[in-house]
Amino acid sequence: SERHQFAKSEELTQHRKKWKTQVYSNLRAKECMLALEPSLKSSEVLDTAAKVQWSADVSRQYWLRVTGDVVRQLRRIFSPQVFLPPLFGKSLRLALEVLHRFSRAMRNVLSGESSRDSRAPYFMADVTSILLGCRSDGGEIFGLVWQMAQGGCGEHPRVAQLETALVAAFDVVTADLRTILADLERTSTEHIVAAVAQQFGSVRLVPASFRMRNKAMPVRPSPYVDAALAMLSDYSATCAVVGDSGRQLLDSACSELATQLGSALAGVIQTVEQQEKSMRRFAKAGGEAEEFGDTDKILIQLAIDACTFRASVVESFGLDGTSEGLQQLVSSVSKLVATYGSHLPSG
Repeated sequence: SERHQFAKSEELTQHRKKWKTQVYSNLRAKECMLALEPSLKSSEVLDTAAKVQWSADVSRQYWLRVTGDVVRQLRRIFSPQVFLPPLFGKSLRLALEVLHRFSRAMRNVLSGESSRDSRAPYFMADVTSILLGCRSDGGEIFGLVWQMAQGGCGEHPRVAQLETALVAAFDVVTADLRTILADLERTSTEHIVAAVAQQFGSVRLVPASFRMRNKAMPVRPSPYVDAALAMLSDYSATCAVVGDSGRQLLDSACSELATQLGSALAGVIQTVEQQEKSMRRFAKAGGEAEEFGDTDKILIQLAIDACTFRASVVESFGLDGTSEGLQQLVSSVSKLVATYGSHLPSG
């Protein structure tokens, strides 16, 4: 084949002897890995200055020091000061190795506690940014590599095959990152849900707060709802900083929390209604019934709690009110809303 003949040609042999391209590529690879080593070892370190300027009008904000360093090294590998067209294959392998090292660093993060604390949205945002950069339809990282590949191939008839091979190579090297992103969302969601859902244990205390106390008609949500929303507000502040990744995380967490709150409310509502039936059986005949007894107030309070939680996560955090969890929450108190709707606070 032409490639085989070229590999054995005297011209290529003399070129290698003159320029020592193998030594050159090895030196550049060593420099690259040495530059990355410190940030790879401290991959959990946030660095708000990790911004990379891709062009005069395009810049990307990265939140981890390691992400900024990885992107800078990828740009350096294919920069005019370093890149040599005859060494495109070696440069591509080095770039893919850099992405693989980033994937390993994020995998290490996933195994630690930081993937389950307030830093998790930052990790998700950076992994998402790298994945977007590696896309063949407009990603900066892929575009940089493809630009250099085209420069070396010109109008070669096999350029289309090269593009297909590049897409496949990037797809393989980013497969683990896609898995890591899903795992990060799952563990982060579990952390938020576990922390906030502790407040829902107070749902079962609502009936006792009204029984035999002659309390006024409730108009505000229970303290546990305010506490849960305050915790979500803190998480929301971080999620808002990192954009779509944070919004996706918060949406998943709120949906799961709504499901758990709806389940807790349904259990309490069932118990309260059963108690009311029992009390009616033992009540003295001929007694004057109250317009709104303790049971009514308890059920109204539970309806207020559910409606307030749903309205707050939708309005305050800008989340989708049609998520499965929020729909289940609404369903858990739908009968109460139908019965006491005129006595519930507006909004």
